[in-house]
Amino acid sequence: MSILHNLYETPTPVDATWGHHRIFAHQAYKIVREAQLAPIVLAEAQDLARWFPVCWALDDGDEPVLVVFRSLLPGGRGYPGDASFREECLPFVFQAFPLVVPNRESIEQRQVLADRTISDTPTDIGAPLLTAEGKFTPAALMRAKIAINVASGLPKTTSFSRALFDNGMLEPWAIDLDLGHDKRASFDKLLIVATARLDDPAFHALIVEHGVEAALLVAGHRLSLFRMSALLTAARRDVQKAFEAASEPRAAAVELP
Repeated sequence: MSILHNLYETPTPVDATWGHHRIFAHQAYKIVREAQLAPIVLAEAQDLARWFPVCWALDDGDEPVLVVFRSLLPGGRGYPGDASFREECLPFVFQAFPLVVPNRESIEQRQVLADRTISDTPTDIGAPLLTAEGKFTPAALMRAKIAINVASGLPKTTSFSRALFDNGMLEPWAIDLDLGHDKRASFDKLLIVATARLDDPAFHALIVEHGVEAALLVAGHRLSLFRMSALLTAARRDVQKAFEAASEPRAAAVELP
């Protein structure tokens, strides 16, 4: 699942050498602030659909990955005014960060991984990752549990996403929007549930097969697409701000005698 793996720079097993390492507020990390798409699991989809569009993205291997679409602009810009870095607006992978969502190998070896990325905008001194005795601090343990929950939810999420894709229930969602001042936002490799298949008995059978969470996902997904208008408004707002800032006359240099 490359979309997930690409969130991490250097995932590394946590051991005693991490005793000096500190963890910071989520927004202290660049990837948390700037990732436009983030992988999610079924259990969180309906909550995130209140803030952002929920859809699927094809990864490097053309596997459909359930994602939340956070912004039309890169660089941490273009977030709607009602969707900040509050915890309820963050995907689980970012609530857990810098703790890494474990894969099968790390689970079998009972390893906890953390990303050795730099927190480039810390707002405080942070909290230790490990205690002096080499145990996880409460803050680190909370994030580790979230990472494990994501890992637990991935198989069911992946199975349903793959079933929708293999049965032709997903269709391309082409994004090409005018942001003003000669700026556009274009995305490909995105997918949404095909409207023409919503009344298909085969679609209903897939929902029944995959359970309540799958049904809630589809309902939330359909409604969440209306949040694209909020993303567009926010992106145009920030493009306008950037244009105005670039257009302001620079103060004339004062010549000293």
